[in-house]
Amino acid sequence: MKGKRCLYLSWPIPPAQGGSSYITYELSKHLDPKHFIVVGSKYLFQSSNKLLKNINSVKVYHLPTEINIFGHGYRYFEWLRNLFYKIILNRLIKIVKKEEITDIIVTFPEEYYFKLGCDCADLCNLTLHLYFHNTYSEQGNSWMSKKAIKIQTDAFEKAKNIYTISDGLNGYYKNEYPTIQDKFISLPHTFSDYKLIVDVLNDGSVFKFVFIGTINQSNLDSTTRLFEEIAEMQNVELHIYTPVNKLILIHKWKLNINKSNFFVHEPVSQDLVHSELQKYDACLLTHG
Repeated sequence: MKGKRCLYLSWPIPPAQGGSSYITYELSKHLDPKHFIVVGSKYLFQSSNKLLKNINSVKVYHLPTEINIFGHGYRYFEWLRNLFYKIILNRLIKIVKKEEITDIIVTFPEEYYFKLGCDCADLCNLTLHLYFHNTYSEQGNSWMSKKAIKIQTDAFEKAKNIYTISDGLNGYYKNEYPTIQDKFISLPHTFSDYKLIVDVLNDGSVFKFVFIGTINQSNLDSTTRLFEEIAEMQNVELHIYTPVNKLILIHKWKLNINKSNFFVHEPVSQDLVHSELQKYDACLLTHG
């Protein structure tokens, strides 16, 4: 790594909540502060004293790309976010020049940041690496456009390495893209070890499900169907912990969560997630 300076670009970063933010944080803890910096998002006008300055001594920068009013953001302000794309790209380029960056690791799950990193690599002549903890153009949802397929195809062609979160995802990509198999490398550093699992003190009269995580377009279909099934069950509860505003769940995503056996809780910090899970009988994980 002598002479190398790498920028790890990720859309979500603590204090933002959700699985992607946790993955960014955990992976960043393994980075060498001599050779890496991290760049993530923040809300417009967000106070700097609420932002991470570093992760295990790795310097953190923030780009003001998030617009949110009473839980509403992309639905109304996506056009404004796109309007400022070139300004945000120029800010990223300034960071690259200031830190004398030679390489950039661009992660998905957010198209805006994925394209931002790839464009920055092109304009600054950086060595491009990719990191996937989710699929992108392969998700096959109605919202996945031809534009996404082109972005990923171009990025795969230009990238020196394509890192994945697990051997499973790595195997999938190698099978799907046999001509570039050598580019795919497992990087399972967001997993440390198994934590203690305790028996739930349940009297058996009510079976308690828990859902923890973000609900968005990528997993909306499976989440909707699963919630509908649970709503029809007897002697069952569903406890929902999500950073998504309740009004968004009801009015934007059309989830019928106003059920007598549904309970929506405030999201918990990442260090409390495991202990919170121990209160329930089963955890639900939905995916596109």
